[in-house]
Amino acid sequence: MFEFFQGIAIALYFTAAISIFLEHLPAKELPNVFILSALLLWVFGMLYNKLEERLLTRNLILGVILFNGIFIVLFRFFIHLETEKWFLYIFLGAFNIFYLLNNLEFWGLVAQLFDVRQSKRLFAIVSAGDVPAKLIGFALAFFLSKVINTEDLLWIASGSVVISLLIFIPLSRYPEMVKLAPSHAHHYATQTLQSIQASITSNKLIRNVAFVSFFSFCFYIVVSFVLYGYVKTAFHSNTSLASFFGIFLASSRAITLLIKLLFTNRLVDTLGLRKSLLIAPILLLVLSGIAFFLSENRSTTLAFYLFGIMAISVDILRSAIQTPVLLATLQPLSVHQRLKGHTIIKGLMDPFAFFVMGIVLIIVAASPTGMNFKLISLILLVITGLWIITVFSVDKNYIKALTTAIRKRILSGRDISLTDSGTLAFLLNKIEEGTEQEIIAVLQLVGSQNIRHDKFYQKALHHKSPVVREQVLHFIRTQNNRAVLGELKQMLLQKPDHDTLPHLVQTIALLDSSEDMSPYLEHENSEVAKAAALAILTHEDHPKKINARTYLLKLFESHDPKPAINALEVVGELRDSHFSEQVSQMMKHHNEEVKYHAQQAAGKIANEFLLNDLLQSYLLTTKDYGILEALSLAGSSVVPRIKDLLQTEKVSSSKRRKLFSLLGKIGTHDSIDLLQHYLEEFPQDADILLSTLHHLNFACNGNSEIFRKYLRFELETASYNLFRLRFLKHQSQDFATISSALELELNMARDKCIWIFSFLYDQEKIRRAKSGFELNTKESRANSFELIGMTVPKEFSVPFAILFEEGDREYKYDHARKHYKEPDISLKTIVRDILSDDVSSFNHWTKASMMYDLRNRTDMINMDVIQSCLASDNILIKETAEFIVNRSTGADYRK
Repeated sequence: MFEFFQGIAIALYFTAAISIFLEHLPAKELPNVFILSALLLWVFGMLYNKLEERLLTRNLILGVILFNGIFIVLFRFFIHLETEKWFLYIFLGAFNIFYLLNNLEFWGLVAQLFDVRQSKRLFAIVSAGDVPAKLIGFALAFFLSKVINTEDLLWIASGSVVISLLIFIPLSRYPEMVKLAPSHAHHYATQTLQSIQASITSNKLIRNVAFVSFFSFCFYIVVSFVLYGYVKTAFHSNTSLASFFGIFLASSRAITLLIKLLFTNRLVDTLGLRKSLLIAPILLLVLSGIAFFLSENRSTTLAFYLFGIMAISVDILRSAIQTPVLLATLQPLSVHQRLKGHTIIKGLMDPFAFFVMGIVLIIVAASPTGMNFKLISLILLVITGLWIITVFSVDKNYIKALTTAIRKRILSGRDISLTDSGTLAFLLNKIEEGTEQEIIAVLQLVGSQNIRHDKFYQKALHHKSPVVREQVLHFIRTQNNRAVLGELKQMLLQKPDHDTLPHLVQTIALLDSSEDMSPYLEHENSEVAKAAALAILTHEDHPKKINARTYLLKLFESHDPKPAINALEVVGELRDSHFSEQVSQMMKHHNEEVKYHAQQAAGKIANEFLLNDLLQSYLLTTKDYGILEALSLAGSSVVPRIKDLLQTEKVSSSKRRKLFSLLGKIGTHDSIDLLQHYLEEFPQDADILLSTLHHLNFACNGNSEIFRKYLRFELETASYNLFRLRFLKHQSQDFATISSALELELNMARDKCIWIFSFLYDQEKIRRAKSGFELNTKESRANSFELIGMTVPKEFSVPFAILFEEGDREYKYDHARKHYKEPDISLKTIVRDILSDDVSSFNHWTKASMMYDLRNRTDMINMDVIQSCLASDNILIKETAEFIVNRSTGADYRK
């Protein structure tokens, strides 16, 4: 709505500005305003880009609204200068500045708020207010011009800006607006001439689209210039001028709105892109030709009406048909190139057209013949001729871009819409002539569009490539497309090749449950028989269900791995518990491939019997990847089984941590609750548990005090490690290994704190801080600490910075003592704390490092602790303990 009221204000401003300008100056002064407008657009556009990189988005929008409102009021205050030529130039030229800034701030905001998928759905909605706003603004100008002075329309315009401001202020407080950082997206409409050249020469389609936009706006500028000249002679007061422009422009917007709503989409779908783009230039070419042949006619009234028709026609056709169609032609391009093309159409070519046509009109006026009807008509004929040529180039480049996009498979149905007849005919022809990869890309693209797919699928079904036929049958099954069922049954009667037949059987059975596929259970091709069994068993009440189950039992009993794998794939896809016993037996098969498929089937069936079987196998095998993959297929069904397993069985540390990762992959509410529970039960695994919760975007909500407790513990433990590092640094003996291990402990403590911060405070900001630490440059680390300082309460952010920010160790030590009491530290206490760690404050590497650094000081080690380490399930601790024992006894412990 704030954009809507800005649109009304700009319409009122333009009506007042053009009326007052033409009251005091002849129309021949307009080319000077065109050139001034082009220069102002480039200057203010570049200024906007600079500010866009430095200001928060909401502050930038607020600045634009205030700028427009203040300058509208200033022009009203200084309207007594309306007889000064320089004032009128700036007064009228400022309209283009207001319009540009309004467009840039609005579309910049929309581009940041919505992603590609959202923009496809919502851009049309959020932009829908522009035409009605202009319609209401010009209609208001028409009615108000009869009761107030034209210059007082500026007060109404400024009032509309105030309403826009009042709407935007509460909107700016929304979280989505507050978090929008300065943008680095450049608007091509506002850059230098070198940027213009680079933009329009980098891609042929973009270049020709730019020229279509350029020539259409050139035509609009010329006919508007001529029309304003005739209006100047017909209306002599600014009141009558304002009344004319109000009704004329309101009518134009009303017709534009009707055409957009009722005809644009249907027109494009029926005519195709090229013919739709040719509507405007051909119609205007005819009108320009009429104007040229009537140029000898001295009738001012005839010329007025003719140029009025051309002005309103080009305005309507550009807004209602040309711009939407030009945007549609850019769809085969990548998202980045498409954005570049959009910005060129919306803005770049307008100031360029102002500049060029301003110079052309000045030159024409200065020519010996002067400005005359015939010469102007000739210029319009040249412009429309060039316009038509570029339309044909756009069509040719569009087809090339579409072909390239299909070949490279860069088109995504999520952010493209193809409905026009020309494009669909091209895609249909591509299925016949393209390569396998191109045809599959076309089928994927067509399948994502809201159109009839059957004619595309029918053509692909008869392609010579079995890969294409397989893919199209997959698409038909996925979309449950019954329109091609008759064609499929006809193919089945014609006995297709063995590659296609399994997919054909499966597809027909899915679309028509009454079709009897039982004869194919005995087919010589095992894939066909498998497809038939799957098709029959998919339907609960199929009369041939017993036959299909008997067939599967026969496959399970086969000594050949391939039939057993086929049976397991069918059972897994059906999630049929009827075959649980057979699946369990196959999990013990001597063939690894059979065993793997049995595990996958068990995970898909996911009943209690098979899940327990999987978990017991997991405990007993070292090759557990297939089992973990199968358990992830079971989803939330396996969560209570994992809970029971960890309560009743002794599970090694490495196996347990893999199960925690599995719970994170499942990611359901019950798995998240279980991960939280295990933070207390398995504190030694806090790193994997906190990391997993962080990746799940976990927020603690009601459990905040528990996580603050964890946070205090981690910070206090980190401070003790800082004190230990300082002590070891001043020892005569070299403790390099344990010192490095304690440094790693500090890094891990930092990560744990960051993960907990993300549970308690603004997740997005904490994630940005984490990314800065991972980037690990001096500037990125400093920015991360600053961001945490702004987001996290000082109770935690201050000690966090002291403990983990790089700097002088003595300085950190002195400041850490202000927050944490330094414990009594000696080499003996360090050894005791690390090796006799009961609360799992240290990881396995640190314990092993401590033992290794004391390999020559066994008197410092409690051998009872070493003996307990010999029974550790961690291989690193166990082998280091064996090394210490062997070194102290001179014998090989393992013997």
